Amino acid sequence: MMAAEQKQGVNILVADDESFMREITMNALSAGGYREVRSVFRLAQLREVMGSANPDLLIINGEMSDGDAVDFVRQVRLFRIGRNPFIPVIMTSWNSEGAFVRRVVDGGIDVLVTKPFAAGQLFARIEFLAYGRPPFVATSTYIGPDRRKTKREDGFTQFDVPNTLRERIEGKVFDTEDAGARIARAFTRIKRHRKRMQENDIGRLFAALSQAMHGDGASEERQDIAEALKETTRLYLAEMRSSGKAKRLAKAFATLLKRVMSMDGGCSPEDCSHMATLIAEMGIAIPSGPDAASIGDTNDIFIEAGPAA
Repeated sequence: MMAAEQKQGVNILVADDESFMREITMNALSAGGYREVRSVFRLAQLREVMGSANPDLLIINGEMSDGDAVDFVRQVRLFRIGRNPFIPVIMTSWNSEGAFVRRVVDGGIDVLVTKPFAAGQLFARIEFLAYGRPPFVATSTYIGPDRRKTKREDGFTQFDVPNTLRERIEGKVFDTEDAGARIARAFTRIKRHRKRMQENDIGRLFAALSQAMHGDGASEERQDIAEALKETTRLYLAEMRSSGKAKRLAKAFATLLKRVMSMDGGCSPEDCSHMATLIAEMGIAIPSGPDAASIGDTNDIFIEAGPAA
């Protein structure tokens, strides 16, 4: 268990529009020795504070009344909100249904704790995030802490990212400029990796769609593949900053894919050939062979929801 002096310098931000639960959380943190704690009750306030401050931990209500808290964290992970996409996040919620849990984990939240919770449960989660937090991973559709509970043996790339929560607890001295530089370098590495993953998946999913068209695959299978390809392409486009040739090609591909999807994933020889040409001009390889038809699933490992043990 962490000593009181270890906790005093930790900057914690609590976002909860339920005044009763916000007060309980704030009182628990204060009683537990955390002194640098700030609270907000709107996502708009949270966006503003995270843009100007450097919290080490975010505790956020999953049912904020003025917006989607899960999507808010997803934008944090994409470095579109705040100064630190790697900030540890504890989400609290009355909801423990499977569909909600899946959204939470896919949003890059570290820990989901169901309400009501005891102070000791909250402290245990904070200590876990300081000393046992998994490394980050990046896929075509996800950036966040590794969702696997067991050690990876599949060669999947993991990233050790700055954890200012741990650094504060350990009493390390660093300034915001130094932390910001380390955060920026780490995020650049992850973004480059994510772009490669997206390009690989665009090529692989297009190959899968082409094989499904020429095989005995049902229309539902083709549509599933096309949906996965559409989402990967959407994210790829959204994260491209350039407005040059590469983006024009990607937009043309997305437009053609939309037409294909309007035909239940059916891809005419002309459309398939045109899409293949666009992919090649984008510098993306299209794999061949039986493995190309596999959609794959990198989102099948979930943390457990519920009160901490």
